[in-house]
Order: sequence, then C-alpha cells, then structure tokens
Amino acid sequence: MMEEAGRPNVADFFPILRPLDPQRVLARRSIYIKKLFEIIDGIIEECVQELQKLTPWMYWIHFLTTMKKLVLC
Repeated sequence: MMEEAGRPNVADFFPILRPLDPQRVLARRSIYIKKLFEIIDGIIEECVQELQKLTPWMYWIHFLTTMKKLVLC
C-alpha cells in the first residue's frame, strides 16, 4: 500500500487525464483500501462481540477507560 501511495501518477501532473486513470492507479488503490476496510471490520466485529459478553457495569467501566485513553493521547 505504501509503494502504491508513493508511486508517481501521470494524472497528478495532467489533471485532464484523471477520469481516464491511464495507469490504473485508482483501481489498484481501491483494491488495497477494500482489503484494509475488511481487516478493520473484522477487528471491530471482534470488539463488539466481546462487549456484548460484558455486564452493563463492566461495559460502563470499559467505556470510561476508553474515554480516558482517548483524552490522554
């Protein structure tokens, strides 16, 4: 994915070519983005399943801990 992002694209230098996508850069990038979203969806699904097992009190503690981590970042 990093190689694809760093690869020069002719359409960047000639914007009129962007809709044509002469190097198929957008098509390749969309494949990588789709794979990345599938991985992230799997991680989120695992977290949701784990959270459904928690009692309401444990869920609230988890929520507060997560908010604390976000604030401290």
